[in-house]
Amino acid sequence: MALVYPWRRYWVSREGMLDLSDAGFLLDPESEAARYSAQRLASLQELQEFRALVLLGEPGMGKSSTLESEYVASRRGQTDSERVFVRVDLRSFSTDVLLHNQVFGSPTFVAWQTGNSHLTLYLDSLDEALLRIDSVASLLADELPRLPTGRMSVPDCLPNGSVAS
Repeated sequence: MALVYPWRRYWVSREGMLDLSDAGFLLDPESEAARYSAQRLASLQELQEFRALVLLGEPGMGKSSTLESEYVASRRGQTDSERVFVRVDLRSFSTDVLLHNQVFGSPTFVAWQTGNSHLTLYLDSLDEALLRIDSVASLLADELPRLPTGRMSVPDCLPNGSVAS
């Protein structure tokens, strides 16, 4: 079983910078010194304003754990039917039909389409999908324009980089 550290994780935009002036470590974004740094970090919670969000980073740095925690916290904090949540781990699907059915055919997704709620669709592990990334991208590009995307948010996890919005 992998150890999960309950660290507060921060994200930086692709164009942003990390301040490693604390003896090679990340300058604590909550410290007094951070007020004077060009570093601009955000927690996943602070990035909720974006309707589409891709978390990029090296394997093993906690993107999937963070996304899972956010998904669980969002569902737990939900007190009405104005928001619905669907989480799909893309590494589980070997065919586009299975993926399509799990995402677009799920009861929660179908109910969202015909209702008025806001959907947050969590897609994890695009880099680990058994399907080719271009196949997953094509499926999403074909389906999403047919949907009421004004009522949808999509955070996603990928490797190698930082937050893109």
